[in-house]
Amino acid sequence: MKREFRYSHINIGPLSRNAQHQFALGQTMKVYRSNAAYALIPKNACSTVRLSIALANGCIQDPSQIAWIHANNETFAMTSESAFLADYTFAILRSPFRRLYSAFLDKFLDMDVQSWKLCANLHSSVHPHEMTFSTFVKAINNTARSAMDVHWRPQVDFLLYDEYDDYFCLEKFDDFTVTVRDRIDLEIVDSRELLTHSSSQYRTFNGEGSYNTSALDLLKTKKIGRIPDIQTMYNSELFEIVSYVYRDDIALFQEKFPDIDMFPQPL
Repeated sequence: MKREFRYSHINIGPLSRNAQHQFALGQTMKVYRSNAAYALIPKNACSTVRLSIALANGCIQDPSQIAWIHANNETFAMTSESAFLADYTFAILRSPFRRLYSAFLDKFLDMDVQSWKLCANLHSSVHPHEMTFSTFVKAINNTARSAMDVHWRPQVDFLLYDEYDDYFCLEKFDDFTVTVRDRIDLEIVDSRELLTHSSSQYRTFNGEGSYNTSALDLLKTKKIGRIPDIQTMYNSELFEIVSYVYRDDIALFQEKFPDIDMFPQPL
């Protein structure tokens, strides 16, 4: 496939000063042996893929050394030239509704640095555990795209190329693991048991109106192995906000995966 960059033509200035191109380039990781390029999009199984690439690139010896990946996002960075010459390119996409849901249950319940930064930017700053999903989504709606944290910045901003050789869907992760093993001999090592970022280990409950439940109260249920069903985290207002803010992500997802339902039913 001919490589064409997604954002290189948006202005006539030097490519080195093209912020959108440089951002996407900085989020592109190289798999050495296969000369492959991976679009690193946070909350889209990125820890699992970063771990797998670190192992494949000979930088760590076994999965127990997973802490290494968090300080080495730039270690496998590509230049524009090496990205253009990549033999294979791939990206993992996710429903933006599910990505935001996952980001909130991860970053705000655990009070990660990203939650403190967003709260500090609110007109009346609040503690992360006072935040609700509704407040979170509305805060994103009032944040400039370029100022968004990478864990909820639109996914299309991470895409370096106009087209990738393969787009994968997080909702069908098994298809991804089989394909990259067959195409570039990349063995995917699941990081979920090593980290606690995944919601797959929890049972969901139907807590109507959970979008107005504080992060602290949600943490209490998470500690006993239960998280709210995604449908209860959206009402019609929040659904409309996400549909607008992430309209480019939604359009791309629908184009690439027309048979997968990405929308929670708002309550």
